[in-house]
Amino acid sequence: MKFDRFDFTVWGLLTFFGLALAAIILGSSLIGPRVAHTFPANGGEVDASGRIGLEFAEPMQARTVEPQFEIEPPTLGKLQWEGQRLWFAPDRPFQPGLSYTARLKAGALSEQGRSRKLDVIWSFRARTPWIVYLSPVNPPHQLWRIPSTGGNAQPLTSASVNVQDFAVSLNGQHIVYSQTNPQRGSDLWLMTGEGKAPHLLVDCGVNLCARPVWSPDGARIAYNWDPWGQGLLFLRFEPNKPYFRPEIVVWSMAIGKTKVLAQDTIMPAWQP
Repeated sequence: MKFDRFDFTVWGLLTFFGLALAAIILGSSLIGPRVAHTFPANGGEVDASGRIGLEFAEPMQARTVEPQFEIEPPTLGKLQWEGQRLWFAPDRPFQPGLSYTARLKAGALSEQGRSRKLDVIWSFRARTPWIVYLSPVNPPHQLWRIPSTGGNAQPLTSASVNVQDFAVSLNGQHIVYSQTNPQRGSDLWLMTGEGKAPHLLVDCGVNLCARPVWSPDGARIAYNWDPWGQGLLFLRFEPNKPYFRPEIVVWSMAIGKTKVLAQDTIMPAWQP
């Protein structure tokens, strides 16, 4: 039988992939259950009141994992599981500027009984908290922020917009704010805690969407939906114009949809 260059190329590729697969299997057996991610990444930052954690590549036996987890300097807190992610929530905020080291010591077992052979170690720091506020007193208002330790204030929105009110998520990572639009209504906008990536969240048209508040887990935003601003006009009735009362609406960050939380045919709903 005569072999040509193509045959040798195919055999070479098969040999390469076979050796690569063997190396992966051998490495997995030597290391044990793999840690896919750490939160934050090594050397990263976390909000002072935020959580840190790690994600496993396969289901683990929780009772064998939790005793292997520790933080230096020692920090009191609670461990929480979300699927294959293990989170640590401190009882008190992390100290800004201080370097912490998180460690998962070897010995944790997967559900299949495979043992983690190596420690997982990563370091992180807590961000310096900022104060977010509206200025100036008279409209148009803008969003500003300033370090809690003092320093120079930074604008988060441009001078061409008018921000009515806002809310910062509990972990400090996002700001939702109510901004007037050309139709004389107000929309809900979303940006990062640093003022980056501002984008329209809820288009409210001629209606007023305002007074947003975050759920503790950051998964939902409740706000007032006031049709045509009638609620701000002291519930004024106008001849030949239908009347609708303000409602409280909830926006889901996961599915991007709204749901009416409080609606009454007689009484208006205000300030969730």
